[in-house]
Amino acid sequence: MVSEGLREVLGRKRTLEILELLRRDTELNYSEIETEIPSSSDTIVDSLELLQAHDLVERQQRHKRDVRYTLTDQGEEFLQLIDTLDHLLDDSGGNDC
Repeated sequence: MVSEGLREVLGRKRTLEILELLRRDTELNYSEIETEIPSSSDTIVDSLELLQAHDLVERQQRHKRDVRYTLTDQGEEFLQLIDTLDHLLDDSGGNDC
């Protein structure tokens, strides 16, 4: 059975986009994420909190108004596994069920 945590991360809107964005840009503040991800502020906040709770994203507060988000090692490993699954599905020939 797939864990509830995995279902939650994969099922939550914009989580994969945020992870991929942080993989590409390494470190971003909230405004930069919000600019890149076409979604509501609530969705982005909820997704970032979920990703932090699962140790996929780290929130670093440097100063009161300077908060940065980065991908953790576990977040990178998670994305590598997603890439493997994506490749596996691509190799299946697109068989529709």
